[in-house]
Amino acid sequence: MAPSRDDFLEALGLTGYELGEMETVEWPEPAVGQALGLTRRELSQAIVGTLRVVPIGAALLGSIGVYGFTAADASGVVKLVGKGPVTVRLARPAEGRSFRSEAEPNVAWVDASRSGPFLVETASGRLLCSVERGQLQLQAVTAPVALAALAPIEEPADGWMRSSRDGWLEQQAVRTLETRGAWSVCVVAGQHARLADAAAFGKPREIVEAQLEGEAPAWLSGPRRWVRSLVPEQVSTMSRLAVAEVDRLSELADQLERADPETDEWLEDWRRLCHARDDLEGVRVLLAERGASADLDVHVATLDRSGQSLRMAAPLARLGQDERLRRARLADPDAWWGWLG
Repeated sequence: MAPSRDDFLEALGLTGYELGEMETVEWPEPAVGQALGLTRRELSQAIVGTLRVVPIGAALLGSIGVYGFTAADASGVVKLVGKGPVTVRLARPAEGRSFRSEAEPNVAWVDASRSGPFLVETASGRLLCSVERGQLQLQAVTAPVALAALAPIEEPADGWMRSSRDGWLEQQAVRTLETRGAWSVCVVAGQHARLADAAAFGKPREIVEAQLEGEAPAWLSGPRRWVRSLVPEQVSTMSRLAVAEVDRLSELADQLERADPETDEWLEDWRRLCHARDDLEGVRVLLAERGASADLDVHVATLDRSGQSLRMAAPLARLGQDERLRRARLADPDAWWGWLG
């Protein structure tokens, strides 16, 4: 069995590195009777610059700051010219199959037809390259990302998350907090920030007058005071959990796009998607309070495009009343997840 690309990475000391985007470029066929491989004469020609080359049209090479060329005579010689120093590492090192002059650290040569997979490295990135079935294949190589441990996020000691004069909100919060995870704490704080019914806390006129005088009521300011009290590690954890939730909901949206919207199962999955998207919005509001919502904003934009498309497929008459979605629509009339509430 031929070694896999992961095996070659391990052989190069890149255990744990991941393979990403792949690109395939047509490779010129050698002339009849021409031997494949870089001969010593061809290597000498390459070094002195007399070997005629033609450009390799590979976007991935450009992504790491390298211009690629191949020998016009289809001998398998590849010339790599970097904006900075460029290094070629072979999975099967052999004399005469790669070359870089100390006088020209930005230029490297490799006999791609015989070298086996080879790694191209610059300060901007790495590519794993090989010639397979008459094609030059290039694949991005990325270093493993060492993520900091998630910071604990606990309920506030004063208990305001579980107690509210808004009966519906209180029940919603207690039910959500049953999971006792960091994400549930973030979600409940966001629910208090977005979905509280002001009428349950006093007369609207008195509330507005107090706000105009700069006296925000505790039920309104509590979630924002709480998120401002978090340390940076906890804010980072909230953001990472939110981005992970976007990934989960994107998978659910993909499943709904492929399913029949006229079934009861579709409707319940749609309702769960809408509720969960509203949870995200509450967390996004809190992250924005700390100036830390940019990463989530980017990720959620794609989910929202899918959600807006799915909204048009949801059967209006069969969804029924939903207090959660009604409040979501009042908080943001343009939100696709509250449109059917």
